[in-house]
Amino acid sequence: MDREWEPGFTRHDAANLYAMAQTWLHADISANEIYHGDLAAALRAITARVLLMPCSTDLYFRTADNEGELAYLRYAELAEIVSVWGHAAGAPEGLEVELGFMRERVARLLAEDARAVDRLMALGEEGMANGVDETFNIGSLL
Repeated sequence: MDREWEPGFTRHDAANLYAMAQTWLHADISANEIYHGDLAAALRAITARVLLMPCSTDLYFRTADNEGELAYLRYAELAEIVSVWGHAAGAPEGLEVELGFMRERVARLLAEDARAVDRLMALGEEGMANGVDETFNIGSLL
């Protein structure tokens, strides 16, 4: 504990740690005048691609919570990191298996996005050649 946790926290400014804790406590994207506490509506409004990567043994950010959120996200996938390292698996310095898994899943997501952008560009060029000016929904190409 003295060699791992304490140095990890004492090297940071106390105000920054406090701000991080406050963010965790109050980071409800639905707590505003747009969504009025309706978390499902706030999650449905997210149009970005989302890759949820909880660790199977993380007690802070549990897989079950992400599975519940996944149902409301338009373009999301869940890739559970199977590890005994819990929360630390999400910042896998020195954890080669976990790091390799995360790199592979992020690379796959980026490759899928690149293919979708290529298809979108091809459709745009084809439409412009035919005199069609349309706005394309990239989500339909994923």
